[in-house]
Amino acid sequence: MALRDELEQALRATWSTAELSVYADHLQALGDPRGELIALDLAPRDDEAWRARRRALLEAWLGPALAARAGRLVQHGVVHELRDGPDAAVVLDGPIGDVVRGFSTYGGGYHGTPAETVLDALERLAARPRPWLTRLAIDQRGHLRCDPALRDRLIAATPNLTELYTLGERMFDSFHHPSLRRLYVSPADQRARPAVPDTSARGIEVEHSGYPTRSFAKNHDLVAALTFLEAIELVADCNELYASYGDLAPPHDSLPAILMRLDEAGLVRLDGPFARPTSAGRGLLQPPAVRDRTLDAGETYGKWVLWAADSPARSSEGQHIVADLLSRHCRLLATCAERLPIDAAAIDVLREYRDFLSDVVDADEWKDVKLTLELPPLARVLRTLVTFHRLTDYYIERFADVGDDRAWSNLEGLVRFLESLEATSVQPLFRVAWGF
Repeated sequence: MALRDELEQALRATWSTAELSVYADHLQALGDPRGELIALDLAPRDDEAWRARRRALLEAWLGPALAARAGRLVQHGVVHELRDGPDAAVVLDGPIGDVVRGFSTYGGGYHGTPAETVLDALERLAARPRPWLTRLAIDQRGHLRCDPALRDRLIAATPNLTELYTLGERMFDSFHHPSLRRLYVSPADQRARPAVPDTSARGIEVEHSGYPTRSFAKNHDLVAALTFLEAIELVADCNELYASYGDLAPPHDSLPAILMRLDEAGLVRLDGPFARPTSAGRGLLQPPAVRDRTLDAGETYGKWVLWAADSPARSSEGQHIVADLLSRHCRLLATCAERLPIDAAAIDVLREYRDFLSDVVDADEWKDVKLTLELPPLARVLRTLVTFHRLTDYYIERFADVGDDRAWSNLEGLVRFLESLEATSVQPLFRVAWGF
């Protein structure tokens, strides 16, 4: 067996920074950019020269587009944890998909997540070899079964899989994988029908597994999320974080997996070997003291409509993106300013945006009004509001009664649209239709 194969086999069996350092040296000797990338992540520096070199290595390995989209998920030349979602397809379909160590997917019963999501994820996994994948977690609340042919392709694509979590409804009738050692299943009294596939692996019943779920910790509460955020606020370097706070993770979970869920929730931003609370995460940790949180909701009736157009001259051809009652939209903004833990700078942006909406109302009917605010700050603040609202999906109910579903849905559409325009420098156009 070649030295590279021996080192990779050892790392898959037991993740060790000492083995990782030797592996990095060997890859550098082979001219593989992952070697230097691993070395950089083992000794991260928060300076521009270090970041520029890391970015160059990621681009040499993944290409500029994929490095920009998914490079922040890479630590030590691998993706320790990957959760099903928008980034999962990008990661699994690119060269980075060869070095995913753990993957979680869930479907059915999770806030509208279709049951077919799980089967789509398994198809993507089975499409090519996944030699680094050692853990697969599935929480399926639908009634779909995995076709035996897909199961066999999945087994063939994951030769080093050692742990399988199959929770909720049973996905497989059997799963005879030669490397599988542990099979984690839901307790018998939580199953409507047996969820245990026929396999030679040791079966272990678990009350809770953090890998596939949309929650932060065992008790699904705000206290657990704050505990992790406090540790991350103290230690941004993931190497030190794993070494010093790894025991914070409950059984059948891991700190890298928790970081991925916090990142997915918008409370933490992963950046290679660094993890930092976002403005929303810091707001949860220590709500900012803001003297004046008032934001006039006004009596702005009518419907505002957002259009995408290359220029005002072509605005009639613009694509209709979002529509909402101005009164409902402005009430939501006012409630968010009053109740959510956002800082004074964010409230100032909301005030400026509210004043802009007044200008839209004062304009002639259906007259285009170009956004006069700076686009990136507005998009970031509105994204933070959406982040707090989504915390209700993670059993954090502090913000559950802020606004109604339609107002939030339209705000999310607005955020997606504004973010899509940042790269093109196209300013959105607003209009108002009265009598709606």
